Amino acid sequence: MDTVEESEAYQPGLALRLEDMAPDDEFPTESSRVQRQVEESFIAEDAAREAAGLHDLPVFQKDRMQAYLRAAVNGKVEKYFVVLDSSQTWLCYWIIHALDLLSSSEEPVLDETTARQTIMYLKSCSNESGGYGGGPGQVSHAATTFAAISALCVIGTDEALESIDRQSLYRFLLRMKQPDGSFSVTDDGEMDIRGTYCALTAAAHTNMLTPEITRGCKDFIASLQSFDGGIGGGAGEESHGGHTYCGLASPC
Repeated sequence: MDTVEESEAYQPGLALRLEDMAPDDEFPTESSRVQRQVEESFIAEDAAREAAGLHDLPVFQKDRMQAYLRAAVNGKVEKYFVVLDSSQTWLCYWIIHALDLLSSSEEPVLDETTARQTIMYLKSCSNESGGYGGGPGQVSHAATTFAAISALCVIGTDEALESIDRQSLYRFLLRMKQPDGSFSVTDDGEMDIRGTYCALTAAAHTNMLTPEITRGCKDFIASLQSFDGGIGGGAGEESHGGHTYCGLASPC
């Protein structure tokens, strides 16, 4: 097997070079211009660190990350996020969970006003038929239901938890339940391990892991294990890291 020569191996603090940037095909687009700006900012930052004699790996800037996330949870995001219109509950969960990971146990994840606004917004994503859509007025889906409930659980206040209509959620989960033990992701939607993980986790978060919900789940998950030991999205499908996680993490 070929090996990387010592001179070519990665060295902490080695400044990025202009030739490391993506080649310019002379057909600029808005995304390519943004990419070039990001690359140039990395090069400038790395050069500054090199000049200052900072040869260690870059330091994670927690304060800057928290500021970015707090701005995002208050709606200050780039216009490119419009393509994630059907993933709005996911954005809430990703941002709030990241803030939770960066916060100390003594400080609230969100201030009182932002928490209340977020709770009201997630409530607007719920449907009378049960579950949550990716945004207001969108159909309920197991994945976006998982995201909304997880975000509310991270907020963790009485107001957040009481905003979950457990009865309609339970009806939604039972409606998604399939004879083989799996869960559909939405009405007449596909069935795979992702939907099963999301449904079971939503039930676990809301203390509704009843025998009706968990019936057949273990057998379904076991049927997805491939010859190499991993788990695929469906029976006979190739193993996948994400699907393996969903199978192993499913609370059943």
